[in-house]
Amino acid sequence: MWRRRKRRIETIVSNKTKQQVENTNGGNFNGCYHERKSTTIKYDDDDYHAVQVQIADNSKRGFQQNACFRKRRILSMLLLLIIMLLTSLSLLLMKQYERIQKELSSSSLDAIVTVAMCGFDATEMVRALRTKGGWKGPIYVITDTTPTVHNHHPHHQNDNHNENDGSILYTEINVRGNHPIFDTQQEWEQYVQGIHRFGGIIYSKWHKTQIFKLIPPQDNINNVLFLDADILAQRSLIDHWLPDIEHLLTQKKIHRRHNTLMEVNCSISLYPERWYTSFPIIGKYDMLLSGKYNSGMMILKRYASQTILDKWGDALIRPPFVGRDQGKLTQVLEELGTHICSLPNRWVHVQNEADIMDRTWFKIVGKGTFLHISSAKMREKRYQHWNHQLMQECNYTNLVFPSIGNVSVSVKVI
Repeated sequence: MWRRRKRRIETIVSNKTKQQVENTNGGNFNGCYHERKSTTIKYDDDDYHAVQVQIADNSKRGFQQNACFRKRRILSMLLLLIIMLLTSLSLLLMKQYERIQKELSSSSLDAIVTVAMCGFDATEMVRALRTKGGWKGPIYVITDTTPTVHNHHPHHQNDNHNENDGSILYTEINVRGNHPIFDTQQEWEQYVQGIHRFGGIIYSKWHKTQIFKLIPPQDNINNVLFLDADILAQRSLIDHWLPDIEHLLTQKKIHRRHNTLMEVNCSISLYPERWYTSFPIIGKYDMLLSGKYNSGMMILKRYASQTILDKWGDALIRPPFVGRDQGKLTQVLEELGTHICSLPNRWVHVQNEADIMDRTWFKIVGKGTFLHISSAKMREKRYQHWNHQLMQECNYTNLVFPSIGNVSVSVKVI
């Protein structure tokens, strides 16, 4: 009878713990490690209970092994889930990036505008924008003097550069006799004294603030780049300028770290004035003269910039009168608390011929996107023809209060 019982016990032990018995010092079950103490089974009546304890111990170890396998399966499923989530997130980011790029690319610079008053001729500037700059959009020249160019048929400049005959088109907005309106005779007389004292400076600077009121509404011009008439394009604007100002036009920019659109909310974009313009002895330290910002190159927006332009224009035509407009622009921007954005890297894009540092730098790195002749036209022989234009005087005879001039718009061809 005991022999039959012993064989039955051996069979149970063999079936339940075959693998554990083969690895009595511990085993590796696909990465699941279990220590196991070897147990000697004695087959007598006194040790029958010990055999049952061994069987129960082996069953427990088998359960632990199964738990380890379940844990591995769970970890594998979690890893697979993480990979799937990361893949989905990558696809979403790619779609978001494409959407951002599409939104940014939908922005555009609608036109380039300049003011050329009192005999000053913007023809050279327009030609450089069309040829070296490769600009094919509208160009508006606000002037009170008609340059020696031929009139073109009066339609909007859909084809600004005719490749067949080499003609270059731009829109002239002639404002001869157009002056601001004042409420009283005294204000008008103060204005007349100011424009006679400073020549065409106040008159021409004020028209800079009237851009969106002078451009025909049907042209649908909202974003403009204003350039002084002595700023010439030297490199392609499409390749070297427009990509750097996209976020200024859309009022949004890409956050490089999070790949999201951030609101910029620029009411105006310009360059800060050069440091030495407010330095005593060298520059004009009077804030009304120097100012903190340069108004020779600006990105203006029909709606976001209009309040600035209105207040700036009103300040320019009232005493105290000064020969520059940067100081009063600075006062208006600070008074309004305007969010100002800076135009892209000046050391890449703007070569100022009047600045010895600029002349040295750009001789080393090559031409800037724009060449600003500035006051060099009064010193450099090669720019004397610009100085000749600058020395012409405006005709302000027969000014009568209130003065309302006729504004005419026509397309010109060079």
